[in-house]
This record gives sequence, C-alpha cells and structure tokens, in this order.
Amino acid sequence: MAIKDSIFQPEEIGERTYKIIEESANDPQSGLSIGIPDVDRIMRPMRRGEFIGVLGYTSNYKTGFMNYVARYNAKRINMIKSDKIVLSFLWEQSIEEQGLVDIMHSTARDGARINIQQILDGRLNTDDLKRLHAASLERGALPWWLIGHSATQRKRQRMSMTDVAEATYHVMEVLEIKPALIVIDYLQRIKREPAGTMREAFMDIVDRIKDMALYAECPTIVASQAKRDVRHRKWALPRQDDAQETSNFEQTSDKLFALWYCKQTKPDGEELNIEGTSMGKRYGTLTVDDHLVILGLIKQKFGIAPISFALDVKPETNEIYAKTTLSDVQQQ
Repeated sequence: MAIKDSIFQPEEIGERTYKIIEESANDPQSGLSIGIPDVDRIMRPMRRGEFIGVLGYTSNYKTGFMNYVARYNAKRINMIKSDKIVLSFLWEQSIEEQGLVDIMHSTARDGARINIQQILDGRLNTDDLKRLHAASLERGALPWWLIGHSATQRKRQRMSMTDVAEATYHVMEVLEIKPALIVIDYLQRIKREPAGTMREAFMDIVDRIKDMALYAECPTIVASQAKRDVRHRKWALPRQDDAQETSNFEQTSDKLFALWYCKQTKPDGEELNIEGTSMGKRYGTLTVDDHLVILGLIKQKFGIAPISFALDVKPETNEIYAKTTLSDVQQQ
C-alpha cells in the first residue's frame, strides 16, 4: 500500500466513519458473540478487523474456550443460512483430535453420553457406532474449516504467518469463500520468521495477525500463553501484561480475555476469596472443583472492563455454562 493511501482528509474521515455506523444500523446482527449469554450482555459484539486475545497458562482451557466460540458461530452461520465459514488454524492437535471433541459434543445431547475413553479403547457396540457416525455427519455439515495436520499424515506443517496468510488467501480468493471468524491456536506455536530478536519476531507476528484480520474483514481470535508467574499468585487469572514473549499482544488486542482453570493451582474444595474482584457481588462464594473456570474480560475498546465471570465447563464435550445470570443478580 502506498503511503498516500494512508492520508485521509476531514471530509473522507466523516464519510468513512458514517459508513461504518450505517452498516451496523442496517445489520445489527453483523457482530459476533461468544455464545455465553452473561458475557455477551457485557461484551460488545466482535466486528470485522478486530483482534481478540485469549490469555491463559498451559492447560487453562484456552483451546476449549476458542473451540466453543468457533462452534457457536459456525452453528449461527448455518441457522441464518450465511455462505461464510469459521476458519481455525491448529498447531498442536490434529484435525482428528479436534473432530473427536466436536463429535463428543454432539453425542452429549443424546442422553447417555459415550465416554471418550470408550472410543480410545475401541470399546464400542453397534449402537455406539451409529450414534458416532450420525455425529460425524453433523460435524461434516458444520461450516467450520480446519487448517493444520491430519493424524494420517507422516509429518505436520509447522506454519508461519506466511503460511497462514497464504492459506487465508487461498480460501478467500481461489475458493471464493469468506470467513466470518478466524481462530488461531496459538501465538507461541507459530513458526518464527527472521525478524531480529525473539521479542521482535513475536511483535511482528502479532502485527501480521492484525493485518490479516483487516484483510479478511472479520474478527480474529488469537490465544497466547501466559507467563509462569500467574501460577504463584493467589488470584491466578492473568493480567493484561502477562502475555509470554510480547507486550504487543495486550496493546494490539481490541478485546482481551483471560482464563484460569482453578483446579490447576487450587485444591479441590477450596473456597476462592472473590472479595474485591468484579465477581464479589454476583457470586458470593465459589468453590474449586473439576469444572470451575474464571473468565476475565480484561480489555475491550469502548466497553466495560475489567469484569470476570465464573463458568462451569465440561472439557470432554466442550460445554460451557455460566454459574449464575446477571438478571438473577439484578433482582437480588
């Protein structure tokens, strides 16, 4: 882009700004939600070009949270009969591992759930296989594309941002399919390309992700590892400045979520001290168990932040529920 294209005169500023306002007014449903009603009441919709950060230490449900958001919006695309897709980039798990979680999510609605250990051990009867096959067909109809590696391949692609950009270009310009949402899991696994020091390389990656979000004209969700320091705090929800390797993550994010899977740092049955947090008046007492996750909306432009929510998660089927509702609290 030539530098002259970055110069905007006052009249053009007014015209371009009003165009965005008019687009939102004509299509108020154009922004995306995350699918947890309590959070969506507080969070401004995710709109095109936005960089949404998800921050958490290892095994604190970053991938699970982003998968939940991706699936929710893929189902919404089906419901409104849009021709767009959700596009997820994977580095760690194979497409089959991701697909297994998706299929388990579908079978969980059928009453008696098939245990994931049954699948891994091959302990399945004919009825189980029928249910799983039906769930796999349901996954096949969901407009949620994955870019990564297959367990049947003998090697995996360690993607750089050049690879991510090329894949996005291929989907958009060659296949002529537009993404409604892009998900990147996760920042520190992206192959670094020569860009000076490690810190400079990660700053460059973050900038390129933001550039891609603008090019694709859709919100882009990106996970980042949090620093080890969070594990040693009494309140282990990451802060804005806890992104590993780069401060550019907090600076570039239009919205920033933080996750703390409490059982990772607290013993089962311990009561959390939530006095003085944004959760105190709403939750009273929270007790650590296998399902308690604290979600923090720690940054959002033009919106309320920071505010935290207590979630009840079922990792094996990627189900997420709020512990209480804001409407309940308002009535108290």
